Amino acid sequence: MVENLTAAGTDEDPSPTAQTVFGVVLLLAGLTGVLGNGLALQALYACKALRQPKHYLVANLCVTNGLMCLVYCCSTVPASFAHTWPFGELGRDVVGFSVSVMTVVLMTSQLAIAAQRVAVAASPLAAAYSITHGKMLTCVAATWVYSTVVMLPPLAGWNRFAIDRSGVSVTFDYAALDGLGERRS
Repeated sequence: MVENLTAAGTDEDPSPTAQTVFGVVLLLAGLTGVLGNGLALQALYACKALRQPKHYLVANLCVTNGLMCLVYCCSTVPASFAHTWPFGELGRDVVGFSVSVMTVVLMTSQLAIAAQRVAVAASPLAAAYSITHGKMLTCVAATWVYSTVVMLPPLAGWNRFAIDRSGVSVTFDYAALDGLGERRS
């Protein structure tokens, strides 16, 4: 039998003080994330040299990370101060889905940036002509479509989003019963 252990290695619930401290730290981190990504977007907009298609994926990173800070902090900080999840099952699914989609968007955007840089390093002249407005917008849209499709199964009953052990945050539950009714290990 597998015990339900937290990251600290105990099965005890976190103390209200720990949850409050977590809420304060997360609030500060969230505000920093929103402000930092807002400043980066402002710099991308203000500097004409940065308003090029090759920077669309960086702008996508800034927008996505700022949105994730907003969504995650607006749900987790109040839950930390309340010492429980106050948003019900629908709130759990909405927060879990949106944060998960944005997490995958961040990863796929970084992958696309890496692929773009490799293409530029391998063939600089060809890459200069292939990085167009349309292709980069398609790439940004593809990160969102792919991420949304990847995170749809929990909403359809295949695994699920669950409140984590602290009771204030949502996570993807890989060990949930799958669509076949068998426990995944």
